[in-house]
Amino acid sequence: MKIGISFEGLERVMSKVSDLVGDTMSDESLRSLIIATENDDLRFAAYNGNVTSVTKVPDATMDLTGDFVHPFVMVRAKDVTDVLSTFRSLKRTKVERIEFEFNKSGQFMIVHEVALAEDMPDAEKYNKLARFKVRLMDARPGVIKEVQAVDLTRKGVELEAKDFLGYINALLPTVAKEKRLTTNSITFGEESIYTFLATYLAVMDNKLPQELNGFRLTNTMAGFIKSFIGSDETFGFHKEVGRGQVLLTLFTSDSVAVIKTADLTQANRIDQYTGLPDTGIVVDKAYLLDVLKRLALAGSAEKIVVSVTVEGGDGKLEVKGKSMKQEVPLVGVKGSGSFKFDIQGDTLASVVFSHTNMFDENVFIYLEITPDGRSTSMCCTDNTGAWVTRMPRLSNVQDGFDW
Repeated sequence: MKIGISFEGLERVMSKVSDLVGDTMSDESLRSLIIATENDDLRFAAYNGNVTSVTKVPDATMDLTGDFVHPFVMVRAKDVTDVLSTFRSLKRTKVERIEFEFNKSGQFMIVHEVALAEDMPDAEKYNKLARFKVRLMDARPGVIKEVQAVDLTRKGVELEAKDFLGYINALLPTVAKEKRLTTNSITFGEESIYTFLATYLAVMDNKLPQELNGFRLTNTMAGFIKSFIGSDETFGFHKEVGRGQVLLTLFTSDSVAVIKTADLTQANRIDQYTGLPDTGIVVDKAYLLDVLKRLALAGSAEKIVVSVTVEGGDGKLEVKGKSMKQEVPLVGVKGSGSFKFDIQGDTLASVVFSHTNMFDENVFIYLEITPDGRSTSMCCTDNTGAWVTRMPRLSNVQDGFDW
Protein backbone atom coordinates (compact mmCIF):
# COMPACT_ATOMS: atom_id res chain seq x y z
CA MET A 1 0.00 0.00 0.00
CA LYS A 2 1.40 3.37 -1.07
CA ILE A 3 0.18 6.94 -0.58
CA GLY A 4 1.69 9.73 -2.69
CA ILE A 5 1.50 13.45 -1.95
CA SER A 6 3.40 16.61 -2.82
CA PHE A 7 5.71 18.23 -0.29
CA GLU A 8 3.53 21.37 -0.29
CA GLY A 9 0.36 19.32 0.15
CA LEU A 10 1.73 17.45 3.16
CA GLU A 11 3.07 20.68 4.68
CA ARG A 12 -0.40 22.20 4.39
CA VAL A 13 -2.03 19.17 6.00
CA MET A 14 0.40 19.18 8.93
CA SER A 15 0.19 22.95 9.45
CA LYS A 16 -3.58 22.72 9.77
CA VAL A 17 -3.43 20.05 12.49
CA SER A 18 -0.24 21.12 14.28
CA ASP A 19 -2.09 22.12 17.46
CA LEU A 20 -3.95 18.80 17.56
CA VAL A 21 -1.03 16.46 16.96
CA GLY A 22 1.24 18.58 19.14
CA ASP A 23 -1.10 18.68 22.14
CA THR A 24 0.91 17.09 24.94
CA MET A 25 -2.27 16.75 27.02
CA SER A 26 -3.60 14.21 24.50
CA ASP A 27 -2.83 10.51 24.59
CA GLU A 28 0.30 9.73 22.56
CA SER A 29 -1.64 7.46 20.19
CA LEU A 30 -3.84 10.43 19.20
CA ARG A 31 -0.86 12.56 18.21
CA SER A 32 -0.97 10.99 14.77
CA LEU A 33 -1.59 11.73 11.11
CA ILE A 34 -4.51 9.56 10.04
CA ILE A 35 -4.50 8.36 6.43
CA ALA A 36 -7.97 7.16 5.43
CA THR A 37 -8.58 5.33 2.14
CA GLU A 38 -12.03 3.90 2.85
CA ASN A 39 -14.21 3.53 -0.29
CA ASP A 40 -11.25 4.63 -2.45
CA ASP A 41 -11.63 8.15 -1.02
CA LEU A 42 -8.26 9.44 0.20
CA ARG A 43 -8.37 11.76 3.22
CA PHE A 44 -5.78 13.00 5.70
CA ALA A 45 -7.10 13.50 9.22
CA ALA A 46 -6.25 14.18 12.86
CA TYR A 47 -8.23 13.71 16.07
CA ASN A 48 -7.57 14.67 19.69
CA GLY A 49 -10.74 13.69 21.54
CA ASN A 50 -12.73 16.89 20.99
CA VAL A 51 -11.61 17.99 17.52
CA THR A 52 -11.60 16.06 14.25
CA SER A 53 -9.94 17.54 11.18
CA VAL A 54 -10.20 16.06 7.66
CA THR A 55 -8.36 17.36 4.58
CA LYS A 56 -8.51 16.30 0.94
CA VAL A 57 -5.42 16.93 -1.19
CA PRO A 58 -6.23 17.03 -4.93
CA ASP A 59 -2.87 15.76 -6.17
CA ALA A 60 -2.54 12.92 -3.64
CA THR A 61 -2.55 9.37 -4.97
CA MET A 62 -3.03 5.89 -3.54
CA ASP A 63 -2.05 2.37 -4.54
CA LEU A 64 -4.08 -0.08 -2.48
CA THR A 65 -2.12 -3.21 -3.33
CA GLY A 66 0.45 -5.26 -1.46
CA ASP A 67 0.57 -7.31 1.72
CA PHE A 68 -0.51 -4.43 4.02
CA VAL A 69 -3.73 -2.66 3.03
CA HIS A 70 -5.85 -0.93 5.68
CA PRO A 71 -8.55 1.74 5.25
CA PHE A 72 -7.29 3.66 8.30
CA VAL A 73 -3.59 4.04 9.13
CA MET A 74 -2.29 6.24 11.93
CA VAL A 75 1.30 7.48 11.50
CA ARG A 76 3.11 9.07 14.44
CA ALA A 77 2.86 12.79 13.60
CA LYS A 78 6.26 13.68 15.06
CA ASP A 79 7.93 11.30 12.62
CA VAL A 80 6.28 13.14 9.72
CA THR A 81 7.02 16.68 10.94
CA ASP A 82 10.62 15.78 11.77
CA VAL A 83 11.20 14.55 8.22
CA LEU A 84 9.51 17.59 6.66
CA SER A 85 11.65 19.95 8.73
CA THR A 86 14.87 18.53 7.23
CA PHE A 87 13.75 19.29 3.67
CA ARG A 88 13.03 23.00 4.06
CA SER A 89 15.40 25.65 2.65
CA LEU A 90 17.38 23.17 0.55
CA LYS A 91 20.42 24.56 -1.27
CA ARG A 92 20.91 22.08 -4.14
CA THR A 93 17.70 20.08 -4.42
CA LYS A 94 13.93 20.23 -4.07
CA VAL A 95 11.35 17.63 -3.09
CA GLU A 96 9.45 16.29 -6.07
CA ARG A 97 7.19 13.88 -4.24
CA ILE A 98 6.62 12.09 -0.94
CA GLU A 99 5.35 8.55 -0.55
CA PHE A 100 4.15 6.60 2.44
CA GLU A 101 4.85 2.90 1.93
CA PHE A 102 3.22 0.32 4.15
CA ASN A 103 3.99 -3.39 4.09
CA LYS A 104 4.42 -6.19 6.58
CA SER A 105 8.18 -5.79 6.65
CA GLY A 106 8.01 -2.10 7.65
CA GLN A 107 6.46 1.33 7.23
CA PHE A 108 8.37 4.09 5.48
CA MET A 109 8.18 7.72 4.43
CA ILE A 110 10.05 8.08 1.14
CA VAL A 111 11.17 11.48 -0.11
CA HIS A 112 11.84 11.85 -3.85
CA GLU A 113 14.50 14.51 -4.30
CA VAL A 114 15.60 16.16 -7.57
CA ALA A 115 18.07 18.86 -8.57
CA LEU A 116 16.99 22.39 -7.77
CA ALA A 117 17.45 23.35 -11.44
CA GLU A 118 17.48 21.03 -14.45
CA ASP A 119 20.42 22.88 -16.00
CA MET A 120 22.66 22.38 -12.96
CA PRO A 121 25.92 20.56 -13.66
CA ASP A 122 25.36 16.83 -13.14
CA ALA A 123 21.73 17.55 -12.22
CA GLU A 124 20.71 13.91 -12.59
CA LYS A 125 23.10 12.90 -9.82
CA TYR A 126 20.91 14.74 -7.32
CA ASN A 127 17.86 12.63 -8.16
CA LYS A 128 17.78 10.55 -4.98
CA LEU A 129 15.41 8.77 -2.63
CA ALA A 130 15.57 9.19 1.14
CA ARG A 131 13.80 6.49 3.13
CA PHE A 132 12.71 7.12 6.71
CA LYS A 133 11.16 4.61 9.07
CA VAL A 134 7.89 5.80 10.62
CA ARG A 135 5.97 4.40 13.55
CA LEU A 136 2.34 3.33 13.31
CA MET A 137 -0.09 3.91 16.16
CA ASP A 138 -3.11 1.73 16.95
CA ALA A 139 -6.16 2.79 14.92
CA ARG A 140 -8.79 2.62 17.64
CA PRO A 141 -12.43 1.98 16.64
CA GLY A 142 -13.54 5.19 18.37
CA VAL A 143 -11.09 7.30 16.37
CA ILE A 144 -12.10 5.63 13.10
CA LYS A 145 -15.76 6.29 13.89
CA GLU A 146 -15.11 10.02 14.45
CA VAL A 147 -13.26 10.36 11.13
CA GLN A 148 -15.95 8.43 9.28
CA ALA A 149 -18.63 10.73 10.71
CA VAL A 150 -17.16 13.90 9.20
CA ASP A 151 -19.36 15.15 6.35
CA LEU A 152 -17.44 17.20 3.78
CA THR A 153 -20.62 18.82 2.42
CA ARG A 154 -20.33 22.56 3.04
CA LYS A 155 -23.19 24.12 5.03
CA GLY A 156 -23.96 26.96 7.42
CA VAL A 157 -22.92 30.58 6.97
CA GLU A 158 -19.90 32.10 5.23
CA LEU A 159 -17.72 34.29 7.46
CA GLU A 160 -14.62 36.45 7.13
CA ALA A 161 -11.66 34.61 8.65
CA LYS A 162 -9.93 37.82 9.76
CA ASP A 163 -12.91 38.87 11.90
CA PHE A 164 -12.98 35.61 13.87
CA LEU A 165 -9.19 35.46 14.09
CA GLY A 166 -9.08 39.01 15.49
CA TYR A 167 -10.71 37.77 18.70
CA ILE A 168 -8.61 34.62 18.88
CA ASN A 169 -5.36 36.54 18.32
CA ALA A 170 -6.29 39.02 21.04
CA LEU A 171 -7.54 36.59 23.69
CA LEU A 172 -5.70 33.30 23.11
CA PRO A 173 -2.39 34.61 24.59
CA THR A 174 -4.19 35.31 27.88
CA VAL A 175 -5.01 31.60 28.32
CA ALA A 176 -2.31 29.94 26.20
CA LYS A 177 -0.45 28.53 29.22
CA GLU A 178 -3.52 27.64 31.28
CA LYS A 179 -4.09 23.92 31.90
CA ARG A 180 -7.17 23.93 34.15
CA LEU A 181 -10.51 23.48 32.37
CA THR A 182 -11.97 26.32 34.43
CA THR A 183 -9.46 28.88 33.15
CA ASN A 184 -8.10 27.65 29.79
CA SER A 185 -10.97 28.75 27.55
CA ILE A 186 -12.32 31.63 25.47
CA THR A 187 -16.08 31.99 26.02
CA PHE A 188 -18.27 33.37 23.22
CA GLY A 189 -21.35 34.99 24.78
CA GLU A 190 -24.11 36.96 23.07
CA GLU A 191 -22.68 40.35 24.01
CA SER A 192 -19.11 39.58 25.07
CA ILE A 193 -16.21 37.28 24.27
CA TYR A 194 -13.99 36.75 27.29
CA THR A 195 -11.43 34.75 29.21
CA PHE A 196 -11.80 34.22 32.96
CA LEU A 197 -8.50 33.47 34.66
CA ALA A 198 -7.72 33.01 38.33
CA THR A 199 -6.04 36.45 38.46
CA TYR A 200 -7.94 38.57 35.94
CA LEU A 201 -10.74 38.82 33.40
CA ALA A 202 -10.32 39.89 29.76
CA VAL A 203 -13.43 40.99 27.83
CA MET A 204 -14.17 42.10 24.27
CA ASP A 205 -17.52 43.14 22.79
CA ASN A 206 -18.89 40.42 20.51
CA LYS A 207 -19.40 42.10 17.14
CA LEU A 208 -19.37 38.85 15.19
CA PRO A 209 -22.43 37.48 13.36
CA GLN A 210 -25.10 36.11 15.69
CA GLU A 211 -24.17 32.48 14.98
CA LEU A 212 -20.86 32.96 16.78
CA ASN A 213 -22.03 32.84 20.37
CA GLY A 214 -23.13 30.29 22.95
CA PHE A 215 -19.96 28.19 23.12
CA ARG A 216 -16.45 28.07 24.52
CA LEU A 217 -13.11 27.17 22.96
CA THR A 218 -10.26 25.70 24.99
CA ASN A 219 -6.81 27.08 24.23
CA THR A 220 -6.08 23.96 22.14
CA MET A 221 -9.29 24.43 20.13
CA ALA A 222 -8.60 28.13 19.60
CA GLY A 223 -5.00 27.45 18.56
CA PHE A 224 -6.21 24.81 16.14
CA ILE A 225 -8.75 27.19 14.56
CA LYS A 226 -6.03 29.81 14.16
CA SER A 227 -4.01 27.35 12.05
CA PHE A 228 -7.03 25.80 10.35
CA ILE A 229 -8.56 28.96 8.84
CA GLY A 230 -5.46 31.15 8.90
CA SER A 231 -4.64 30.79 5.20
CA ASP A 232 -8.22 31.31 3.97
CA GLU A 233 -10.04 34.61 3.48
CA THR A 234 -13.44 33.08 4.28
CA PHE A 235 -14.66 29.93 5.96
CA GLY A 236 -17.95 28.13 6.46
CA PHE A 237 -19.40 27.87 9.96
CA HIS A 238 -22.23 25.67 11.22
CA LYS A 239 -23.38 25.33 14.84
CA GLU A 240 -25.56 22.55 16.18
CA VAL A 241 -26.78 22.66 19.77
CA GLY A 242 -27.65 19.39 21.46
CA ARG A 243 -28.23 18.17 24.98
CA GLY A 244 -25.22 19.35 26.98
CA GLN A 245 -23.09 19.79 23.88
CA VAL A 246 -22.40 22.28 21.11
CA LEU A 247 -21.10 20.93 17.80
CA LEU A 248 -19.15 23.40 15.65
CA THR A 249 -18.26 22.56 12.05
CA LEU A 250 -15.76 24.71 10.14
CA PHE A 251 -15.18 24.47 6.38
CA THR A 252 -12.21 25.78 4.40
CA SER A 253 -11.36 25.34 0.74
CA ASP A 254 -10.06 21.80 1.23
CA SER A 255 -10.79 20.81 4.83
CA VAL A 256 -13.50 20.25 7.42
CA ALA A 257 -13.14 20.38 11.20
CA VAL A 258 -15.68 19.24 13.78
CA ILE A 259 -15.30 20.60 17.31
CA LYS A 260 -17.22 19.20 20.27
CA THR A 261 -17.59 21.82 22.98
CA ALA A 262 -20.16 23.22 25.42
CA ASP A 263 -22.11 26.35 26.23
CA LEU A 264 -20.71 27.67 29.51
CA THR A 265 -21.72 31.30 29.08
CA GLN A 266 -23.75 31.11 32.30
CA ALA A 267 -20.95 29.58 34.35
CA ASN A 268 -19.18 32.91 34.89
CA ARG A 269 -21.23 36.09 35.20
CA ILE A 270 -19.08 39.02 34.10
CA ASP A 271 -21.61 41.87 34.51
CA GLN A 272 -20.15 42.92 37.85
CA TYR A 273 -16.69 43.36 36.34
CA THR A 274 -17.38 45.45 33.25
CA GLY A 275 -17.75 48.99 34.69
CA LEU A 276 -14.81 51.41 34.76
CA PRO A 277 -13.64 53.19 37.95
CA ASP A 278 -13.61 57.00 38.09
CA THR A 279 -9.86 57.43 38.60
CA GLY A 280 -7.32 56.50 35.98
CA ILE A 281 -4.08 57.24 34.17
CA VAL A 282 -3.04 57.01 30.51
CA VAL A 283 0.35 55.43 29.75
CA ASP A 284 2.41 54.89 26.62
CA LYS A 285 2.12 51.09 26.42
CA ALA A 286 5.38 50.51 24.54
CA TYR A 287 7.37 52.49 27.10
CA LEU A 288 5.66 50.79 30.05
CA LEU A 289 6.59 47.40 28.58
CA ASP A 290 10.20 48.54 28.16
CA VAL A 291 10.30 49.41 31.85
CA LEU A 292 8.76 46.07 32.81
CA LYS A 293 11.53 44.31 30.86
CA ARG A 294 14.07 46.06 33.06
CA LEU A 295 12.21 45.03 36.18
CA ALA A 296 12.25 41.45 34.88
CA LEU A 297 15.98 41.27 35.58
CA ALA A 298 14.90 39.85 38.92
CA GLY A 299 12.54 37.41 37.15
CA SER A 300 9.37 38.11 35.15
CA ALA A 301 7.23 36.35 37.77
CA GLU A 302 8.66 38.42 40.63
CA LYS A 303 6.29 40.80 42.34
CA ILE A 304 6.74 44.51 41.81
CA VAL A 305 5.19 47.45 43.66
CA VAL A 306 3.14 49.93 41.66
CA SER A 307 2.43 53.40 43.12
CA VAL A 308 -0.07 55.76 41.48
CA THR A 309 -1.06 59.24 42.59
CA VAL A 310 -3.62 61.39 40.78
CA GLU A 311 -4.52 64.88 42.05
CA GLY A 312 -5.51 68.20 40.50
CA GLY A 313 -5.11 67.12 36.89
CA ASP A 314 -1.62 65.77 37.45
CA GLY A 315 -0.31 62.36 38.38
CA LYS A 316 2.63 60.05 39.02
CA LEU A 317 3.29 56.38 38.30
CA GLU A 318 6.27 54.59 39.84
CA VAL A 319 7.16 50.92 39.56
CA LYS A 320 9.64 49.32 41.90
CA GLY A 321 11.31 45.92 42.14
CA LYS A 322 14.11 44.29 44.14
CA SER A 323 16.88 45.68 41.99
CA MET A 324 15.34 48.55 40.05
CA LYS A 325 12.80 51.35 40.32
CA GLN A 326 11.63 53.96 37.84
CA GLU A 327 8.98 56.59 37.29
CA VAL A 328 6.86 56.12 34.16
CA PRO A 329 5.65 59.28 32.37
CA LEU A 330 1.90 59.74 32.03
CA VAL A 331 0.04 60.79 28.88
CA GLY A 332 -3.09 61.79 30.79
CA VAL A 333 -4.99 61.46 34.09
CA LYS A 334 -8.58 61.39 35.33
CA GLY A 335 -10.10 61.75 38.81
CA SER A 336 -8.08 61.66 42.02
CA GLY A 337 -6.65 59.17 44.46
CA SER A 338 -3.56 57.36 45.73
CA PHE A 339 -2.88 53.66 45.25
CA LYS A 340 -0.03 51.31 46.09
CA PHE A 341 -0.23 47.59 45.39
CA ASP A 342 1.92 44.65 44.37
CA ILE A 343 1.56 42.59 41.22
CA GLN A 344 3.68 40.15 39.22
CA GLY A 345 5.49 41.88 36.38
CA ASP A 346 4.38 39.40 33.73
CA THR A 347 0.77 39.68 34.89
CA LEU A 348 0.85 43.48 34.54
CA ALA A 349 2.26 43.08 31.02
CA SER A 350 -0.54 40.66 30.17
CA VAL A 351 -3.42 42.81 31.47
CA VAL A 352 -2.31 45.75 29.31
CA PHE A 353 -2.47 43.44 26.26
CA SER A 354 1.28 43.43 25.65
CA HIS A 355 0.86 40.46 23.30
CA THR A 356 -0.79 42.43 20.49
CA ASN A 357 -0.36 45.68 18.55
CA MET A 358 -3.86 45.48 17.08
CA PHE A 359 -5.12 48.32 19.24
CA ASP A 360 -4.14 51.80 20.44
CA GLU A 361 -0.58 52.69 21.47
CA ASN A 362 -1.72 54.16 24.80
CA VAL A 363 -3.31 52.14 27.57
CA PHE A 364 -5.82 53.43 30.15
CA ILE A 365 -5.33 52.08 33.67
CA TYR A 366 -8.28 52.71 36.01
CA LEU A 367 -7.99 52.15 39.77
CA GLU A 368 -10.27 52.08 42.81
CA ILE A 369 -10.08 50.90 46.39
CA THR A 370 -12.35 47.93 47.11
CA PRO A 371 -15.22 48.47 49.60
CA ASP A 372 -13.35 46.69 52.40
CA GLY A 373 -10.36 49.03 51.94
CA ARG A 374 -7.87 46.16 51.81
CA SER A 375 -7.33 45.87 48.08
CA THR A 376 -7.14 47.81 44.83
CA SER A 377 -9.21 46.95 41.79
CA MET A 378 -7.51 47.63 38.46
CA CYS A 379 -9.17 47.89 35.06
CA CYS A 380 -7.27 48.37 31.76
CA THR A 381 -8.47 49.34 28.28
CA ASP A 382 -7.56 51.78 25.51
CA ASN A 383 -9.12 54.41 23.28
CA THR A 384 -10.64 51.82 20.94
CA GLY A 385 -12.83 50.40 23.71
CA ALA A 386 -12.47 47.02 22.01
CA TRP A 387 -11.06 45.26 25.07
CA VAL A 388 -11.17 45.52 28.85
CA THR A 389 -9.22 43.62 31.49
CA ARG A 390 -9.94 43.67 35.21
CA MET A 391 -8.08 42.45 38.26
CA PRO A 392 -10.67 42.69 41.04
CA ARG A 393 -8.33 42.39 44.03
CA LEU A 394 -4.70 43.52 44.21
CA SER A 395 -3.13 43.52 47.65
CA ASN A 396 -2.47 46.99 49.01
CA VAL A 397 0.99 47.56 50.47
CA GLN A 398 2.22 50.25 52.86
CA ASP A 399 5.85 50.24 51.78
CA GLY A 400 7.66 48.86 48.79
CA PHE A 401 11.08 47.33 48.62
CA ASP A 402 13.80 48.85 50.78
CA TRP A 403 15.37 51.62 48.74
